[in-house]
Amino acid sequence: MLVLQRPVWRRVMTDPVLTDAQWKVLEPLLPILGGTRRGRPYCQSHRTTLEAILWIAQAGTSWRFLPREYGKWKSVHRRFRRWVNAKIFERIFETMASMLDLDIIMVDGTFIKVHQSAAGARREGRSRAASREQQAIGRSKGGLNTLLVALVDKNGRFIRYALQPGNSSEHRNVTSLIGDLPANEFLGDGLYDSDKLRFYLTTRGIKPTIPPRKNRKAKLEFDRHSYMGRHTIENVFADLKQFRGIATRYCKLADSFRGYLDLVMWVIGTRETRRSASPYHRDLSPLPV
Repeated sequence: MLVLQRPVWRRVMTDPVLTDAQWKVLEPLLPILGGTRRGRPYCQSHRTTLEAILWIAQAGTSWRFLPREYGKWKSVHRRFRRWVNAKIFERIFETMASMLDLDIIMVDGTFIKVHQSAAGARREGRSRAASREQQAIGRSKGGLNTLLVALVDKNGRFIRYALQPGNSSEHRNVTSLIGDLPANEFLGDGLYDSDKLRFYLTTRGIKPTIPPRKNRKAKLEFDRHSYMGRHTIENVFADLKQFRGIATRYCKLADSFRGYLDLVMWVIGTRETRRSASPYHRDLSPLPV
C-alpha cells in the first residue's frame, strides 16, 4: 500500500514572520487567551496562528501540508474560520485607516484565477449561477475568475476593495468604494473613462485624472504628470500576487478569501520597506515646457 507522507518544509528567508511592531498592533484585536471562551483552551499563541495563516496564503497549498511547527492544521483552520466569522480580519484591515493619505486615490482591478477546487461551495437551494455569484466567482473566456477591484492611496496602502464575479464590470462598485472619502484627485486608467463617473467625481470636488478613450468624439485633457503615479497600484497588486494563495484562489467561500486579503493587505501596508516608489514622493511641480 502506498503511504503518502507529509513533505518536510524548511524555513527560508521569505517565510511570513510578523515583526514585533506589527504584532504590537495586532495583539489587542485578537481574543484573550484563556478568556471567557468555552471549551478546550488554545494551546498555541495567536501570533503563531497568524503566521500559519500567512504561510498558507504565501505557499498556496492545502491546509493539510501546514508545517508541524505551526501546530495541528485542523486547529489552525478552525481558528481561522472562527476569526473570519467574528470579523477579526476586517478589524485588522481597518487599522490602516490612520496611516492613509487620502489626498490622491487610485483604482484598478485584477483578475484572480479560481482553482477548480474552489468552485464547490454549497448551493443551499440556489442555482449554480446564483451560488457562484454569491461567492464572487464568474466564468469568463479564461475560465472561472474572481475580480478584485481596489482603491489605493498614493503611498501604496489599500483603502477599500470589492470582490466581484470575473464576468462583471469593474465599474460596478467604484462609486460605492469611493463613498465619503475626502479625496482631492482620482487616478484611473482609460477603462474608467465614463461621463457618469466623471460627473460623480466632479460633483464631489474630486479631480478626475483619467486618460480619455480613443473613440471619444470630444477629446479631454488630463494631467499626464500626475497620472505617472498610477504605477503605484500596479506595484501593490504585484506584491499582493507574490502570495500564491491569492494569485490563485483556492477558497470556496468568499468570506474566507476576504480573510486572507485583509491580513495580507495589512501586512503589505505595514511593512517597514515597501515597493511604492511613487513620483508623489518627489517634487510634483509642473514639468518645464
